[in-house]
Amino acid sequence: MRRDELASRVTNHFDIVDVISRYLNVIKRGQNFFAVCPFHDDTRPSLVISKSKKIFKCFVCGEAGNVISFVSKYKKISFQQATLELANEMGIDTSESQYLVKKNEELEKFKRFCEANNQAQDIFVNYLYASEHKQILESLYKRGLNDELIKEFGLGYAPKNNMLLKIMNNKDNFFGPNRAENLIWPLPELFEYSLVNILENGEYADFFSGRITFPIKDTAGNIIGFSGRDTVKNSNIKYLNSKSSKFFQKNSCLYNLDTALKAGTDNKVYITEGYMDVISCSKYGLKNIVGTMGTAFNENHMKLLNRQKIDTVVLAMDNDNAGINASIQMGLSLLKNKFNVYSLKKNPYPNKDLDEFVNTSSQEQFKAVMDDYYSFIEFIIDCTIVDNLKIDDKLKRLNYVEEIVSKYGDPNLYSYYAKILANKSGFEFEDIKAKIDSKNVFNHNVNRFENEFGIDKERSYSPKKQNKHDAFTIDNIFKIEKTLMFNMILFPEVIKYFVEYLNFFNMEKVDNNYRIIRNILVDTLKLRNINDAFILEQMRKNINNQQFFDSFFHEYLRFKKDKNISKNDSIPEIIKQSIEIIIRLLNYRKNTLIKNNRLTQDEAIDFDSTLNENIKKLTKILENYEI
Repeated sequence: MRRDELASRVTNHFDIVDVISRYLNVIKRGQNFFAVCPFHDDTRPSLVISKSKKIFKCFVCGEAGNVISFVSKYKKISFQQATLELANEMGIDTSESQYLVKKNEELEKFKRFCEANNQAQDIFVNYLYASEHKQILESLYKRGLNDELIKEFGLGYAPKNNMLLKIMNNKDNFFGPNRAENLIWPLPELFEYSLVNILENGEYADFFSGRITFPIKDTAGNIIGFSGRDTVKNSNIKYLNSKSSKFFQKNSCLYNLDTALKAGTDNKVYITEGYMDVISCSKYGLKNIVGTMGTAFNENHMKLLNRQKIDTVVLAMDNDNAGINASIQMGLSLLKNKFNVYSLKKNPYPNKDLDEFVNTSSQEQFKAVMDDYYSFIEFIIDCTIVDNLKIDDKLKRLNYVEEIVSKYGDPNLYSYYAKILANKSGFEFEDIKAKIDSKNVFNHNVNRFENEFGIDKERSYSPKKQNKHDAFTIDNIFKIEKTLMFNMILFPEVIKYFVEYLNFFNMEKVDNNYRIIRNILVDTLKLRNINDAFILEQMRKNINNQQFFDSFFHEYLRFKKDKNISKNDSIPEIIKQSIEIIIRLLNYRKNTLIKNNRLTQDEAIDFDSTLNENIKKLTKILENYEI
């Protein structure tokens, strides 16, 4: 039986409502069923389950799929593993399928691999706290770690007396000659897992002997490898990593990604270099941070981030020339692959790396630095124009940055970048702006949002037949999103009706300042008797980009002046206009997902059903105001 045939058979066999009910409290409303979504911080049922279509969909976080997808995501196992579990419940003889036999074998091998690593991890942790290794533990305390951090990251120690080999393989009859065979790990297997090594004399020895160990995990939290830090100064190999294998490739892993994914920080991660950088940052509460483990950032890392729906990256590499060069290469690669890229400010602290900075600063100082990131393009400007990095000729440096701005920058911010370049390079603003515009190179953000909304570049729209407000253009999408935002600022009492739809906004993917505005609007729900002046003052205090705030403020004033009608008459009109905006945005989203094969026709029908329910809900609000 082929994989697709088995998946289809499993999907058709199970009642998706019954399966999801095993894990969640499910309630029936109309034709569909609802539950609190387990895939994001949900407070009210937003997971919709269609019994007839055999699908589920959360219209807040976007998770969707069939019964196999749900089991896979909920139990944090692969799609294949979920298929096998459900198939076993059906009594399918998996031996009949060559595919299933192969997958079962691979799964069993992976389970055994993880079991060996888990046993090794227990050994390393126990011996770190053994009295004879007190000096090793004290060295970690001196590095600013405490028992809580050591436990959180699973640090251990591999002693020099081949203790792992003795315990796992019963070397030298450590447990006596009658040790049960099922408790003895074969030497070739331990060698394959990089837990033991073969010396020149042919003898086996512990792979990480005499090293502090750092377990490396996959996104599901399974230990798939180790890194061992030598405790001897001036060692030739400071960090020794598990060898590449079928289950572990260092250049495809990011340290601490499993924890970062649980941090719930809007699909954003900080990227730094070493293990200790990550661990030290966690001490001050920064959990969504990952480490490259000394490996050059590459395409495998970007694919890994994409699979986990990480779309925003803040670079926090070492504060030296090597770290800056790594940041530049990494940032350009991320921009090319359509990530939103930011960086800590140039030379944000006097230390070499984050580990040293954390151990010489207060939590307030640390937070101030980590929150004060700016666009990667501004980082490039500082490195290239101010510090003359790599390029000696002044004009060549300017041309290099202009090319990056034109290729990857948001066209709405061309003037902003041109002013920065003019101030820092000494060249005229008009000349720089003209050169950026004239390059007319493919623009990252416009292309990304054209794809996002399913815009067909080759399709010609007839102005006679098409309403200008319905045009699929980037400018118009941003304009209607901003209109809804202005409505909420002008009449704060309507925020509670529409704030949930800010999740569909796309402006903040271009400029993080819009994310700040969204958060301010959400925070106003906790307050009473506020007005637009209060909200604008909060924006002024929280938005560091003065030029952005000034532009937004004056645009809002023009919007407010154009309204020029009494408040009581305006609210029904504002609600009506806002409903139209939301419908337009949701329809754009649906068309995009269908075009990009991210939403089936059945899911689209379910999407329409939910959309209609929202329209009914909003219409009732409007009717109440019109009474």
